[in-house]
Amino acid sequence: MRARGIRVTVRAVHSDLRQAGWMRTLGRGGAFVETTTPFPADTLLEVQWMTRIERRLVKVRVPGRVAYLEPSGMGIQFDRARMDDPEALDVLVAHCLKQTDAV
Repeated sequence: MRARGIRVTVRAVHSDLRQAGWMRTLGRGGAFVETTTPFPADTLLEVQWMTRIERRLVKVRVPGRVAYLEPSGMGIQFDRARMDDPEALDVLVAHCLKQTDAV
């Protein structure tokens, strides 16, 4: 599954620091978060966003690492090694992209 365009409010969390932004692309391997204050490259963090699953609002938390920086934000590579259920991420990403297509 290739990364696709999306527009979802997200929060990137590293220790006690939080950066708000917009997730602009999402795929199995990671996401691009548009923000004016990106974390430095190689920062380990958690990407958080809300999605609706069967009428319930669910908070998604995915561990990752800042893979690259651009003037408009940061590319985040998801860290499957730090996930409890890495296969669930594929289902979740597909769900989020499908939900975005329906809007």
